Amino acid sequence: MRCFFYKTIFLIVLIGCSESSKNNSELIKQIDSIKEKTIIYEYEVDSIGRIMDTLSVEKIKKNDNDVVILSDKLIFTDYGYLKIKKYFRDNKNLFYSISESSEIGILSIIEFWDKNEDIIKGISLDFRDNKVKDTIKMTYKYTHDDNGLKTKLIIQNKYSDEDVIASKTEITFNDLEEIVAETTLLYGDTISVSKFSFSRNLLRKKTIKDYKNNVLIRFNYDKKGYVSSRETYNLTSSDSLIKISDVSYTVDELGRIKNRVQTQLPSRIKRYFLYKYD
Repeated sequence: MRCFFYKTIFLIVLIGCSESSKNNSELIKQIDSIKEKTIIYEYEVDSIGRIMDTLSVEKIKKNDNDVVILSDKLIFTDYGYLKIKKYFRDNKNLFYSISESSEIGILSIIEFWDKNEDIIKGISLDFRDNKVKDTIKMTYKYTHDDNGLKTKLIIQNKYSDEDVIASKTEITFNDLEEIVAETTLLYGDTISVSKFSFSRNLLRKKTIKDYKNNVLIRFNYDKKGYVSSRETYNLTSSDSLIKISDVSYTVDELGRIKNRVQTQLPSRIKRYFLYKYD
């Protein structure tokens, strides 16, 4: 199996694009021309809030409706940096993404095309040594109810040099077109199952069973739909759960993360993180 392809699945499962009179290149130029931006700094701090390290710097741009249309994130690593740049349409849906590292150069480019606000196809280019080494073609098939609302989406992904479908993702929607379940198979094997719980149109819980890494992750959200905590468990062969980490979040009135505390178990070693917005 190809590691890059597995990572790509999670990037593309919950994203799409909406139809626009402008093509992707024109939209990128339009977004790039916008000067107003917000910069988000992510720091690791000690228990009393003193900055120890800068982990990432993210530049975001928003449209007039306060929707993020650009995320340009620089992540610092032990070996340099990783840069991930994402362009979104006015309906919050991603249509173009490029990632690169300081050591390797371009890692991937992902692009989507759609019709009538539904994505119909996409392509992911995997680079090695600044050359395209793998091409993944993505196709989308929707099922609608009698009122025209989406009930199911099946995404199939295939390498250009293979005849078989490399992965298949099935997404189920409720009567408000909110995602309630998602299952991904890689070469016929189930690698992840996710479930989403809503209350009063707000996400309250998200559970991800990641069989490849043998973990279960639970996200909890507060009454406003803002993330409040994350729990990670090891899945043993008997399917029992052993908690390996806890993360708690503090958010501001806009739902932006202000602080994050990560507790590793069973050692109970804590790491503290601070976010600043300029």
